[in-house]
Amino acid sequence: MSRESLSQAITFTIATSYFDQNAKLTFFTFWEQQLDLWNNSKRDNTLKSYRSALKMLKSFNGKLNFGDLTYDTVQKLDLYMANVKGNAVGGRFVKHKCLKAMCNEAIKKGYLTKNPYIHFKIKASTGKRNFLSISEVRQLMNLDVPAEEVFQHKTKDLFLFSCFTGLRYSDVMNLKWEDIKNDPYTITLKMTKTSKQITIPLTANSKAIIEKYGKHIIKSPQTKVFPQIANQVLNRNIKDIMKNAGINKDISYHCSRHTFASNLIEANTNILFIKDLMGHSRITETQVYAKALEADLVNSINNMSDIYNFSHAI
Repeated sequence: MSRESLSQAITFTIATSYFDQNAKLTFFTFWEQQLDLWNNSKRDNTLKSYRSALKMLKSFNGKLNFGDLTYDTVQKLDLYMANVKGNAVGGRFVKHKCLKAMCNEAIKKGYLTKNPYIHFKIKASTGKRNFLSISEVRQLMNLDVPAEEVFQHKTKDLFLFSCFTGLRYSDVMNLKWEDIKNDPYTITLKMTKTSKQITIPLTANSKAIIEKYGKHIIKSPQTKVFPQIANQVLNRNIKDIMKNAGINKDISYHCSRHTFASNLIEANTNILFIKDLMGHSRITETQVYAKALEADLVNSINNMSDIYNFSHAI
C-alpha cells in the first residue's frame, strides 16, 4: 500500500480495493466476472450455456483452477460428462466450446499461457437433419385439412411458410408487418437467435400465406403477422399433418428450415446465396446441405416456387 494511502484514514472502500486487486483470482471467479462483462454483449441463451458449463465444471472438480487446465484434465472432463453425467456428443460439444472460449479469454488477460484444447478436438453432433423433399412439400401443400381443425390449418400454414422462407420458429412468431417490405417484396429482419440481419425474397407461396393472415386486421408496424402458437403445440400438430399427408418421416417445426436449404440446393442455387438466406456466419454451416452450385438468387427462389406448383388455394 502506498505512503499516500497510509496517510489517509483507512476506509472500508480503500481496504476492499486493496485486497480485491491483490487477492489471487480463481478460475471460477474469473468465469463469473467474464459473464458479467459479457452481460450486455452476448445473448441470454449464450450466457445460459456458459452458466450451465460452469455448474458442470464445479461438479467435476470444485477446486479447479488455472493450473489444472491441461490436456489431461480436458480428456478426463470429457469422460466425466459422458460416463457420469450421461451427456451425449451434442451436450458435451457445447460445454467444451464454453470452456475453450473461456480459456482463450484467460490467455488474453494473462492468467493462462496455453489453451488445453490445442490437442483436443471437440466433436460436434452429427445428428440427421430431416427435411421434406420438393415432392413431399407438394404433398403437404395439397393436403386438405378439415375446416373445423383450426390449429391444423394454422400449423400447416406456419410450417409451409418456414419451408418457403427458411425462418426459424422464433423469427416467424416475432415477424411484424414492419418487417415486410415492398418493391421488391421481401422480409428484412434481425434474427432472434443470432441478431444477424437478413433479407429474404418472398415467393407467391409465402405472399399468399401472409395475405391470408392480413385480410381482416389493421397492419400496424408493430403488430405481429401470425397467430402465436407454442412450439410444442405446433410440433404435436405437425406429426398428425405428416401422417395425414402420407409422409413417413420424423418431422419437427425446425425441419422446415432444413427443407428450405435442401430444396434450394435442388433448385440449383449458389451456396453463397443460401448462406445469406439462412443467415449463416460461415460457409461451412451451409456446406452441411450441399457443395457450391451456380445459380441466380432471385431466379432460384422463383424456380423453387414454380416447382411447388403454386396454388391460390392455400
